[in-house]
Amino acid sequence: VPNLDIFDMHACTVRFTNGAPGIIGNSCAAAAGAALYPPHRVQVVTAGMVLNVNESRTEIHRPEHSVEELLPDADDGALMNHAFIEGVRTGKQDGILSDFADAARTLAVTLACQRSAETGEPIAL
Repeated sequence: VPNLDIFDMHACTVRFTNGAPGIIGNSCAAAAGAALYPPHRVQVVTAGMVLNVNESRTEIHRPEHSVEELLPDADDGALMNHAFIEGVRTGKQDGILSDFADAARTLAVTLACQRSAETGEPIAL
């Protein structure tokens, strides 16, 4: 695509304040017919467990155990959309669990990942 200024696929290695490593990845690729692939998820890897959390389920993987699956009681996406719309409609932010400061920090991380990809250098935040 001419003048495209985003990566087809990108992975950024991060180190959290407590020293824990992480990877933030994204992709413009999608499997045929997939609404979202790969799904948004957080994966936590520890010595005795892997925890996969996405918008539709939580999976707990432990050695020598069956995978434990936890399903939400409600559609989290619909709940977030409703809270946002109500916040805009009423001017009350009670139901919005992430404030402007969280959004600014998320943007800072996003821009640092982009800058690092462009320069090949680590970016400190």
